[in-house]
Formats: sequence, structure tokens, C-alpha cells
Amino acid sequence: MNRRTRQAWRTPVLAAAFLVLLAGPAAADPAEPGDVRSEVTAITPATDGVTAEVVGGDSFLRLRVEPGREVVVLGYADEPYLRVGADGTVEVNDRSPARWLNEDRQAAVELPADVDPEAPPAWRVIGNDGEAAWHDHRIHRMGPGRPDPTAQEIGQDWQVRLTVDGRPVTIEGRYRYLSPPPAWPWWALAAVVAAVGIGWPRSRVASGGVPVTGALVIVVGSRLATLPAGGAQGAMAVALGAIAVALGLAGLLLRRRPSVQSACTAAGGAALVASAVPRLGVLSHSVLVTDAPPWLDRLSVSAALGVGVAAVVVGVRGVLATAPRPADQLAPAQLGGYQPPGTSASASGGPHDPRS
Repeated sequence: MNRRTRQAWRTPVLAAAFLVLLAGPAAADPAEPGDVRSEVTAITPATDGVTAEVVGGDSFLRLRVEPGREVVVLGYADEPYLRVGADGTVEVNDRSPARWLNEDRQAAVELPADVDPEAPPAWRVIGNDGEAAWHDHRIHRMGPGRPDPTAQEIGQDWQVRLTVDGRPVTIEGRYRYLSPPPAWPWWALAAVVAAVGIGWPRSRVASGGVPVTGALVIVVGSRLATLPAGGAQGAMAVALGAIAVALGLAGLLLRRRPSVQSACTAAGGAALVASAVPRLGVLSHSVLVTDAPPWLDRLSVSAALGVGVAAVVVGVRGVLATAPRPADQLAPAQLGGYQPPGTSASASGGPHDPRS
């Protein structure tokens, strides 16, 4: 591989390595799309200054407490688990089993030795805005895989107990199964976009589509990042979308340097694919983590996949097309021994000079 080819490949290779490193933290047990939606139906008795909602389908229970109220959320053994003070300070009891069991959706964790629901609470401050959000196993269906739609568990009432200024209060809710939508239209859209981007004359769809699709990924990712259920994935989508926009615009502006333009297009496409792959579940599930319209979330993933694949193919193809061929690297002496008149050898009376 010659020097120019190595330089042209350097940008997409380094970008791909960076994207792999960047995508690592997103794998840390993020909230995933599913087919069960959980909702708060009532707070009994009705209590001013306290509101609750489920976010991320069935992923997190979010509690908001206005100043002047003190709320204590009870864990699975009715032990103090979370506390929101009258000044908005949010604390968690590290001796509560719920504090550790809620780290994993299936509660597959080993409890530390000092965990004891009967022991005095060991409070630790985790916030100061009067808002707490946590994964609670009472609000979602336990067990792997999709539920059986014919089973009774497709609709289940739940309760989370707490105290408000020392008075017992219950958050009531219900989760239910929702049939997933067909995924094939979104996969078909991705395939059509990829095919058009690869086959379009001068590849305008692929090169121009990278920054546009990157902007769409940023919009959806920013809405996802505001939710406790999708903060990590949302931040990742925003970062990868920004990379795609920057590289896509760079590729459009560097038309006089075809090899660099193609490398930027390929790297921008890789960023789009990296943003889409962790979120492919939105295409085949009914309950999404984000609060964006479901069709917009699915469109962002489908478009990122289709445009990203097209951009990678088009970019790599452009890098290979602009790389110098081996024949262009040969010295004159390697081309059959002939040297035109006026070259250094003929002018200097060298050993092959006819005048010798």
C-alpha cells in the first residue's frame, strides 16, 4: 500500500477506532425498548406537592416533590429506601436492599454484607432538586423475553408505598402488554436508502445525506438524553450525530481533494451506523424509551443505518478510486530500460549513451 493510499485510509480507520471506544459506555445496562408499558394511575390519598410518573416505558419511576414536603419511599421490605427532604435534598439508604437490587432490571445482584432492612438507615446525598428517579421492580414485569399475550400477566396492577410528612401514601399503577409493530417497513426503508445512495450518480445522496441524517440523530438523541431511562444512549447518539455532521460537511467542502472527501464521507457514515446499531430495538418494539414521537425515533434509526451504509461504501470506493496505481509509482528505469532524450542519463553520456 503506497503512501497516499495509507494517508487516505487514515481518517476512516482512526474515526472507526474512536467510535468503538466512544460506544463502549453505552453498553452498561441501558434501558431498552420493550412491549410492556407501565403507567401511574393514582396517588392515594391525593397529595398536593407530590407527583409521580413512569418514564422509559417501564424503566424508571420518577418522583417530584415540591419544597416544604418530606417524602420517604419504602423499599421491598418496607424499609426506608429514598428520602426527599423539605429543602429538596435527595438521599438514598445504602443499607436498603432496594438500593442494590434496583441496579439490575432482573435484580441479579449480590447484596453487600452490611445491607440490612432492619438496621438504622445510612443516608447518602444523591441530589438536591427535589426529584428522584429509580428503577423499581414493582412497576414492571419480571422475567426475560417477551410476555405471553394470552397470559394474565399482560395486565397487572402495582403499588409503591411511601410516607409524606409521616403520613402513609401509595402510588398506584398498572402495566400492560402492547403488540409490537411490524419492523419490515423500517428495514425496507433502510435498504432502499442504502441502495439509492450507493447507486446514485456522483453519490450525492450518500455525501449530502450524512450531515442531514446526523442532524436528525442529534434531535432524537437530545430528547432521549433528558430522560433518566436513556441518558447514556441519548448522549451517545448526540455525540455520534455531531461527528457525522462535522465529517459530512467536511466532505462536502473538500471536493478539490477527492481522497480526503471520500475518507470523510466513509467516516461520517461509520458514525451513523454506530449510532443506529445499539438502537435497532426501536424498529421491532412497541414501547420506546424516548419521549419523541415513535415514528421519528424509528425514522432516525432507519435513516442512519441506510445512509450510513451507503456513505461507508461510497467513501471506501472513492478512496480506492483516487489512490495512485502501482504503475504510477515506477521509476523510468523500471519501464523497460528506455529513457527519453534529454534525461539525465542521455545528457551525461552514461554507459547506455549511443554516443559512447
